[in-house]
Amino acid sequence: MDYKIIEKPSFEIIGKSKIFTHENFFKEAPKFWKDYVGTDEYKTLWNTNGGRSGKISEAPLMSVYIPIEKNKTDSFTDILGVELTKPVSSKNFKTFQIPSATYAEFYCSYQTSAKMNKQIYGEWLPSSGYERDIKKADIAAYFPAAFLPMTQMAVRWWIPVIKKSK
Repeated sequence: MDYKIIEKPSFEIIGKSKIFTHENFFKEAPKFWKDYVGTDEYKTLWNTNGGRSGKISEAPLMSVYIPIEKNKTDSFTDILGVELTKPVSSKNFKTFQIPSATYAEFYCSYQTSAKMNKQIYGEWLPSSGYERDIKKADIAAYFPAAFLPMTQMAVRWWIPVIKKSK
């Protein structure tokens, strides 16, 4: 499994969020977000940066998964958003601070992203010498553009990691 370890400074995203549990995520999230992407509100979100990538994320669109409680992973806030590149005032969107972190970065297609995520957590992470930094957010960065069919989108996964203690 190809990956690289990267460092990213903190940055902000603006977007729409919804709370999920791991139990209901795979059932409910795809339909929720698919319906949302067809709305005028989504177009407004996309146009916040004019469809351009953020300087830190290098992505035009991201899903960010923030744990609800710092030491638990059973529920999380799922944010569909864009990196905030200039001040924006919006009653439809919330701004979230993404702290600096070390990430293991993986590439896949949107179609294989669920399978890749299972491989990362089920195979790579247990044997990698790293553990997930449970205080930080997982990030899926989508490329090249938000209005292409999902089958044409690439995904760059960032899994927050720390070296395993001996």
